[in-house]
Amino acid sequence: MSGYGRFGGPEGLRGLTSPKAIITDRWPWLIQTTIPRVVDYPIPSVTQSSDFMTGMIGFVFADGWRRRYLYLMQLLRSSRQQQPGVPRPSPRR
Repeated sequence: MSGYGRFGGPEGLRGLTSPKAIITDRWPWLIQTTIPRVVDYPIPSVTQSSDFMTGMIGFVFADGWRRRYLYLMQLLRSSRQQQPGVPRPSPRR
């Protein structure tokens, strides 16, 4: 026995842990959330993923519709850039 549970109690044990959240979709047949390919590991381009995240955060937290529009355009531009080493799917006919 280490003694943390005896002297520190539950708070002492929690101080030695690293809690992590595990999130799952409640209705996976209705809505499926995925990680965008731009920021999914391994990150193909740090610059592109940084631009993507800047655009997304700026879009959500921008003051005024003009800045929100500019961040949305940055988000869309960075998500449409060709990633090195990743083939772009061909359009359906």
